[in-house]
Amino acid sequence: MFHGLPRALSNSWATCLVAAAALVLTACAAPTQPPTPAQPTAAAPQAAPTTAPAAPPASSQATPVPTPRLAPTPVIAGATPTAVSRGPKRGGTLTRAVAVAPPTLDLNFVGSSTVFEIIGLTHNGLFYSDAQLSSVKDLVESWEQPNETTYVFHLKKGVRFFNIPPVNGREITAQDVVTDFKRKRQEFPGLPPMNLVARTWFDPLKSMQATDPYTVTVETKEPYAPFLTYLAHAYTVIFPQESYIGPRGPAYDMTKVAIGTGPFTLTSFTPNVEFTLERNPAYFEKNLPYMDRIRGVIIPDASTRLAAFRAGRVDLVQGDKSQYDAARKTVPNMVAVKRREFHNALFMNPTRKPFDDMRVRQAVSQCMDREALIQFVVDGDGDLAGVPTLRAGYSLPKDELAKLYKRDVAGAKQKLVAAGYPQGFAFKLNATVRQPIAVQNMTVLKDQLKDCGITANIEVLEFPVFLDRREKGDWDAISHGHPPEAEPDRNMVTVYAKGSPYQIDDPELQKLLDQERRITDDKKRAQAVLDLERKALEKSYAAWTYYFYAYVMMSPQVKDYAEPIPTGQHLQRWAWLDR
Repeated sequence: MFHGLPRALSNSWATCLVAAAALVLTACAAPTQPPTPAQPTAAAPQAAPTTAPAAPPASSQATPVPTPRLAPTPVIAGATPTAVSRGPKRGGTLTRAVAVAPPTLDLNFVGSSTVFEIIGLTHNGLFYSDAQLSSVKDLVESWEQPNETTYVFHLKKGVRFFNIPPVNGREITAQDVVTDFKRKRQEFPGLPPMNLVARTWFDPLKSMQATDPYTVTVETKEPYAPFLTYLAHAYTVIFPQESYIGPRGPAYDMTKVAIGTGPFTLTSFTPNVEFTLERNPAYFEKNLPYMDRIRGVIIPDASTRLAAFRAGRVDLVQGDKSQYDAARKTVPNMVAVKRREFHNALFMNPTRKPFDDMRVRQAVSQCMDREALIQFVVDGDGDLAGVPTLRAGYSLPKDELAKLYKRDVAGAKQKLVAAGYPQGFAFKLNATVRQPIAVQNMTVLKDQLKDCGITANIEVLEFPVFLDRREKGDWDAISHGHPPEAEPDRNMVTVYAKGSPYQIDDPELQKLLDQERRITDDKKRAQAVLDLERKALEKSYAAWTYYFYAYVMMSPQVKDYAEPIPTGQHLQRWAWLDR
């Protein structure tokens, strides 16, 4: 533990195979209910600095193990085991069905998590997030924090990029890290706007320097609680300094070529068809990865993906509860892991009338029946949700959300009258085909809003068009979902920070957001985040509704597989096949 990072990281919904008894099952056991996510447990330890800060608070000195603790898949009563495995086996090809191909391999310019299907396995970060969502050293050998605003990271020696021009297998250095972060922070001229994520995460950095070939020294403007968690996020993996050689941009086509230090190399990539990742024989972690290759097959249609899994053409597929129920009837020894998925919301553009009036936004939220949404759209397999996070103690409790979200049609109509819309109003409601749950939400919300005299004209957009309109502010309202993350600041910033794609520029929320980032005491910071969430829900720029669950279904031959969040593909370096 170090001064400058909260102690508590939730294991809730994220421990996956760690809590195997709660999460893993086979279809032949024929449970009447799907697997349930593990309940919050004691906080997982953070990576501990080699040298403690000058005046740190009392904290644990425990250092996480260098690999995630993944329990072996248990044999469920009713299954017929073949042979008892004595540990990880090397070799084999994992074939997984992927719903959507990544639009580009340059994650600095994309706001979609699909890019991590590839980049999460071809690149490393300074740290990574393990199966318990703790930050663990990756490219970093050791580090220290001399004071609240200074971090010194010492890189592992002998780690090499892939032997692909123009990098040609050279060793990673501190200058690669510095150049990559400057690019993420958009410090170089001539680059198009990068995604909001990396820019806002690292705004609090004052300086980053390569003090020797293997040492990076970082100074922040002030104490910055989320820093290490963000360094462990998949968005902050390190690209070579050839990714920027001047206003012309990169020295290679980063949209199609992946040059990292990761456990797998990208050997083929046919957009919208498939991709293949091969084991990196020069990977710096001894004996990893275990699998020879990972093959991703792009199958946009959910029923077709499920059919491929049931026929044994793919080893792994993700689906919803109905697909899980269908699969377990015909795949006798299937293993499934239940994972908390996207939090859905109706986002209202405050730069457009009538949503520039808080009373109108509040009326829309009051008119929504969230419990009905859960029942109709996800067959009851979800729960009320606020701003997405997985960290224990950083989310408003369900009973408080239930009171805030209680449907009140009469109250909504009164607010519309007070705002000058006694007859209601009409607006355009967009969603993207990339998120079918958000599309289904629109149809139910359309009927619910009619009760308050509000007419929603639905328009479903292709993903590139959706992103372009959202960034430009060319929309009235959006039905969309955001994934839960280990760091509560993540979605707070993405949605509510100035410059967000949701067009919010609220000084009061920005002040609260800046304050919670500076608080390094975990309990005090949790309270600050809850206060921020309450204020954000009151202002109703986003009318949050519910979260639902995803089911990662896999062949019983797939072992030690963990993907606790949609950006957790890097953990597949420890997965193996019992064949």
